[in-house]
Amino acid sequence: MKESKAALRTKRLTPAWETRLPDCVVALEWSADGETLAAAAIDGTVSVIPKRGGAPKNFVAHAGLGALVWHADGQRLVTAGQDGAVRCWAADGRRNWEYQAGRAWLEKLAWSPLPVTAAGAAQKVLAVANGKQVALLAADGQLLANSEPLPSTLADLCWYPNGPLLLVAAYGGLSVLHGVSARRVRTYDWRGAMWNCRWSPDGRWVCGGSQEHAMHIWAADSGEHLHMPGYQAKIRALDWSGDGKWLATGNGPDVLLWNCAGQGPAGAAPLMFGAHSQSVTELRFRHHGELFAAGGKDGNLMLWDANGEPAPLAAFIGSAPITAARWSPNDKLLAVGDADGGVVVI
Repeated sequence: MKESKAALRTKRLTPAWETRLPDCVVALEWSADGETLAAAAIDGTVSVIPKRGGAPKNFVAHAGLGALVWHADGQRLVTAGQDGAVRCWAADGRRNWEYQAGRAWLEKLAWSPLPVTAAGAAQKVLAVANGKQVALLAADGQLLANSEPLPSTLADLCWYPNGPLLLVAAYGGLSVLHGVSARRVRTYDWRGAMWNCRWSPDGRWVCGGSQEHAMHIWAADSGEHLHMPGYQAKIRALDWSGDGKWLATGNGPDVLLWNCAGQGPAGAAPLMFGAHSQSVTELRFRHHGELFAAGGKDGNLMLWDANGEPAPLAAFIGSAPITAARWSPNDKLLAVGDADGGVVVI
């Protein structure tokens, strides 16, 4: 892969260990205790890897895999795939339960951050994007509710950080669903298709990228809408800093940072960070602080300080497009996956 001039001048990051899956990496997730990394390839292979490397446990979860998350209990894995199935696995590959959602290719899963009262018990709820609907599942895989069909296939979903509300992206804007009944309770309207959605960690803002290469931010309570057009392509990568101050968005080979503290980003220009030779494909802030990682189609991953100089702090130079990146729970390790199946931990 071609390296930019900024990457060539930057301190190089060396992997602590690396492994390889048989196909493109579509998901990386650390266990809650940070001791284990789960990696998933698009061909259906799941690899469960000790934190310090060593022999992984591999198994095939689906004929084609779309999403992977750790179970709410922190001990098991949940996957979703091309076969329309959601499956729960022990870390050694034994299947615990299965929910057959239908024929849609399932690509989005998310656990509620807090337990909610559902089916007579306080438990975390799993949201599944299933075509034009959301299915809400209990921790044992039982269906709790299906939403009404939305105007188009769901592109993304995420939970409100402090309660039982779910944000989904589809044609016509972003919708808020109740996290137990799946009933729609609010819509942030936009006359076009939304590709993704995020709720800020402090709950103040909802946002997403749209089909016409623009960023949209709404004040969650008032619904005030901010429209940021002029992006070079569809916004595939975005992430919030842990305190909700910064919203990072990919803009071709650059990263744009919007300051959402105080009165928010209205009328203010974003900060720009650029060192990639091709489009940014992944953005991840540390859980704490303002350090973030930006991975690109050029195979390079850069570390930046949102409050620092407009030059990367360090770089990992890879050989294939970056497809996934995840910080460990204590922010000391960064796992990176690529389109050729490579997984490195830095």
